[in-house]
Amino acid sequence: MPTRRAERRGSRPCSRAAKLGAHGRRSMFGIPEWAVGVGFIMLAISIAKAVAGRIGPPDRQGGPRGRRDLARAVEELQKRVGGSDDVQTRLGALEDMQRRLADVEERLDFAERMLAKQREAERIAPPKT
Repeated sequence: MPTRRAERRGSRPCSRAAKLGAHGRRSMFGIPEWAVGVGFIMLAISIAKAVAGRIGPPDRQGGPRGRRDLARAVEELQKRVGGSDDVQTRLGALEDMQRRLADVEERLDFAERMLAKQREAERIAPPKT
């Protein structure tokens, strides 16, 4: 019968490779090590983009970045439109045209109804002998 001392000699403590498993995978809080690395890289890229966005020139898609840029954009837009007085004048003229068009539509509807009534009266009237 082997003694306890012999049993201890025969059984070796687990090596590091055995602890890591066959493929050397370790996990941190149940998350694989490679996933932690990917997450870190994504975080670093996001931070770099944010810093570059603050330092770099304003892009056309993002539009103005600050109040000064916004004020400049509003001034440029007003110059292109021609001022608010001109816009108000044109808006008034457009509303007047819409009212006139609605009045013409009402008159057309009335004329169509009168014509339909006249034709119906001619169809219903008995033939003249």
